[in-house]
Amino acid sequence: MPHRFGRYVLDAAGHELSGPDGLVHLEPQAFDVLVHLVENSSRVVSKNELLDSVWGSRFVSESALTTRIKSIRSALGDSGKAQHTIRTIHGKGYRFVAEIELPQDGQPEDDQPVDGLDSGATVGPPPGSDAGSVEPDQDDAVLRRVPPPPDQLRGRLGELDQLQQLIDAESVVTLLGPGGTGKTRLSIELAARLPVDQSVVFVDLAAVRNGEAVGQALASSLRVEIGAYSDIVDACMGYLRAAPMLLVIDNCEHVVDAAARLIDRISSESPDTAILATSRVPLSVQDETVFPLAPLPVPAGAAVSSAAEALGSPAVALFVDRARKVRYDYQLDDTAVPDVLALCAALDGLPLALELAAGRMGSFGLNDLVERLDRRLDLLGDGRTGTDDRHRSLRATLDWSYELLDAEAKKLFLHLSVFPAGHALDGIEWLGGRLGLPDPLVTVQRLVEASLLGRADTPSGVRYTQLETMRTHGVTLLNEENLQDQALDLAAAWALKLTVDMAATLRSPREVQWNDRIRRELPNIRQARVHLSERGRHDELIGLSVNLHDWGRLRDVSELWNWTDDLKELDGLTGEQAAIVQTLAALGAWRRGWIQEAIELCEAALAADPDDWTRARALDSLATARLFSGDPAGAAESWRARSDLDGDLGARANAELCDAYVGQVDEAEAVVVKLLHQATRAEWPEETAWCQYILGEIQATGGRPTAIDHLTRAVDGAQEVGSAFIVGVAGVTLCSLTAADGDVVDAAGRYRELIAHWLRSGGWTQQWTTLRNAAALLADTDPGLALTLLSAADVDADASELVAETRQDCDRLKAELADALDDHRRAEAELAAVDRAELAERARASLAELMHG
Repeated sequence: MPHRFGRYVLDAAGHELSGPDGLVHLEPQAFDVLVHLVENSSRVVSKNELLDSVWGSRFVSESALTTRIKSIRSALGDSGKAQHTIRTIHGKGYRFVAEIELPQDGQPEDDQPVDGLDSGATVGPPPGSDAGSVEPDQDDAVLRRVPPPPDQLRGRLGELDQLQQLIDAESVVTLLGPGGTGKTRLSIELAARLPVDQSVVFVDLAAVRNGEAVGQALASSLRVEIGAYSDIVDACMGYLRAAPMLLVIDNCEHVVDAAARLIDRISSESPDTAILATSRVPLSVQDETVFPLAPLPVPAGAAVSSAAEALGSPAVALFVDRARKVRYDYQLDDTAVPDVLALCAALDGLPLALELAAGRMGSFGLNDLVERLDRRLDLLGDGRTGTDDRHRSLRATLDWSYELLDAEAKKLFLHLSVFPAGHALDGIEWLGGRLGLPDPLVTVQRLVEASLLGRADTPSGVRYTQLETMRTHGVTLLNEENLQDQALDLAAAWALKLTVDMAATLRSPREVQWNDRIRRELPNIRQARVHLSERGRHDELIGLSVNLHDWGRLRDVSELWNWTDDLKELDGLTGEQAAIVQTLAALGAWRRGWIQEAIELCEAALAADPDDWTRARALDSLATARLFSGDPAGAAESWRARSDLDGDLGARANAELCDAYVGQVDEAEAVVVKLLHQATRAEWPEETAWCQYILGEIQATGGRPTAIDHLTRAVDGAQEVGSAFIVGVAGVTLCSLTAADGDVVDAAGRYRELIAHWLRSGGWTQQWTTLRNAAALLADTDPGLALTLLSAADVDADASELVAETRQDCDRLKAELADALDDHRRAEAELAAVDRAELAERARASLAELMHG
């Protein structure tokens, strides 16, 4: 029986397709695909079924089928966008949707009526009696019930395209994200982008207060009444089965079980219906694909210097766009960029928070908002009528998510909020155990699924973070419930445990991971330190610095030096505590260039007959200070005493370096080669890098050509483990060797980087060595500055001394420069020592000229 649709007649038996202009050519396989779709137009035909029907047992890819579908559409004057004849049912297959004319009574047998329908009836949505009672327009072939986009979408075009692709391929997609990320707005924009002939219905569950009303909300959006059905959901299913459409089901999180049951049923009974749900928690339904929606990205303030650059950020563009709604003439200028970036960062790039903040621009200035960000939860509110209660203020939005949690998840969420740097899983397990949670891992999973914890992979493992707005909300709730002291006590206890564990296992193959972990945990440790200090818990406060000492020793974490300065000011320390504090403080003093103070601190600590840990570290710092005061023999003695005490490889290698400085190069080299092998076999990354540096330094002292190889390996190994100090000191020697080889431009570039490195870390002991070496490089191009550098090192009482041979070289160069310059320039050079940092910057500028001149 020929099938007639529109202006075309398909004769399957005669293998002909006729159109208004005669026969329409289709290749055989395309023709067979069309016949199969037309003969099964009452249902969706899967891709596998079409492949089996047309190609049989031959293996072909889906692209072969896609090509034939495209050919058919083209032959029938259709397109993939219009889809008037063949509709793609995403994630399911294809359906023939053009109207097929059916013959009336009295016509030839091959044109007999079907199911008693009149001539011209169509295969499509059933009459109202099949789907329940519906409003007149419900029988239209295309249904469009979606709110219009309220404003221009900002910063989401990439996500919109990705979401469109998912909707095209999957049957159930859940747009997942924390409150205020713009899930509803994005889903409305997606619906607006669909072809005009594609049915789409928006179902808003925000006002639904119990699961029983979810089905009624669907019926209301579809405008379906119960009719002949006994159940309203049955009536909806009767309608949905009739024609393909996209259902957007918004705000599922507070009725998630009921919404999931409904979506599961729609997916199984109405495969032509694609579903896009929005929720703060996954629905956990069959065939669900989750699409996480993150806040808008906010650029780092240092990377943006102009308003034009800032407006390239989606978060900034959204804020400015919405600010113009209340101040039509608002313009972002360059001077306001730091404030607007700070505001966007403090609000985590959350679109709702940015819109609420922009709404305040009608009453406040940008500076006013930034200065009051500590009150952001209540400051950012919306008093306009018609606003969803959940979105009237930032606090209301966060409360909505928080109240969806069970008691255990609420407890964990609140106590995690005092950790500013986020959390690793072992820390959450420890905390959950202290809070009496039966299974902290399950609770973490619930918080992640509720979009109240974010998950990120790092070199040291997975970390869980809270958006700053959510963390602020948690801290606020802790205060309201008088739980903040308890939470901070637990956070401090965890910081102490973490640093104890790190100190005990730092010297191991895990050192790279520990370095990353501690750097990420520093804000948490910093907060613990403040809490312990405020509570006067001196023993724990000192313990925190002790635990971090070995990690920070070669990493130039100058913040730790400031912590030990504070420890020196504590009252009521015991003799043992005072010795520990003096030892800790000596390291910072030496790094800053205060060499004599470092020696005095170490001697005082050793005179108190301290424990072995304190004695070993005091001897180490004393040895270093002695070396940089021009006493390599005394330094070697102290380092050997330290090595005898605890077997430290670095201390033994340092002693050998001192021997090399006084002429015993061959003997020192042989010993350090053995120490390097020992550290390598033990898989101690930092010890290995240090021994490489010492070996390179010894070989450089002896004029060995292999020195550069060892120094380069030291830098590479140190960078891997985060030991910036090794990178710096090895770099100083590499610079000297590069300059000695005559590569002035390369040496100048290296010196510039090194000077900046020591300025950042505050390491003036090494800075003076670097500047003295740079002076030799600048002697020809900028003799005045070269003399300034050399003279400043002598004038400044904190400048390190030099071993004899190096001292003679510097004095010789200084005398040559002084003879070439007049007394005025020499006086100026000596006065320049007053500001060390300015002197270093002048050296960097002159080196840059040398590089490019």
